[in-house]
Amino acid sequence: FEPQTVQKRADLFALNTIALFFIIRAIQSLLVKGASSRPQGMSSVINISSVVAKLNTSLPMVAYSVTEAALDKLTLVLVTSFGGRGISIQVNALQPGSFSSEMVPPEFLEALKTELLPGQVALIPVRRHGS
Repeated sequence: FEPQTVQKRADLFALNTIALFFIIRAIQSLLVKGASSRPQGMSSVINISSVVAKLNTSLPMVAYSVTEAALDKLTLVLVTSFGGRGISIQVNALQPGSFSSEMVPPEFLEALKTELLPGQVALIPVRRHGS
C-alpha cells in the first residue's frame, strides 16, 4: 500500500464521496423544482468518478480507487433512492480514463502507449488514453 495516514485517507474519502452526498442532499429541492419547470420533467446530477474505480491494478492508488468506487456506488444508490420515491432526478457518473495530472505522472502515460494495464482496454471503449 502507499504510505498514508488515517487522516489523509479520511480526508480523501470526505472529499471524493461524502462531500458529494451532502452537496446533492443540499440542492435536492432545487433539482426537484428544476425538474418540474422543464418540459421533460427531469433534473440531472453528473458525478465525475474515475476509471480506477473499476480497475484492478498494482499501482499505488488504493485509497483513491476505493473512494471512486464508493462514489460509483453512491451514484447507483441515489438513482434507486430518487426513482423509488418518484423524484425525477437522474444521476449518472462519468469515468474519465488516464490523463496527465498531479496523480498521474507523464512517465506512466508514456508507458501506457506501449503497455496497457491488465484488463484496462476492455474498460475504455475508445481504446486510448486521454490527452
